[in-house]
Amino acid sequence: IVLIFSEFGRTNAENGSLGTDHGGALPVILSGGRVLPQLVGSINSSDLRDNGWLPSKVNVVEVYRSLFAAIGYDPNQAFESIASPRLPQLFR
Repeated sequence: IVLIFSEFGRTNAENGSLGTDHGGALPVILSGGRVLPQLVGSINSSDLRDNGWLPSKVNVVEVYRSLFAAIGYDPNQAFESIASPRLPQLFR
């Protein structure tokens, strides 16, 4: 299983130097034979307004908790339980 993520997201509009600023939501990519192919989370057109941060719709800690469980480790030994929407099943 390969997990790739960016430590920061980007804003949805260009700044004064034609780039983007650090934002809230960040991309997470999982790959491997045990990973169920799917897109988790979405961005609606109503999210793409103003120059603010895009909303995070999945807590990355839940991704790590799911990964730890999939490889046989108790996620409660490494991560606090958090109140966030539950992820769909990520692994076979």
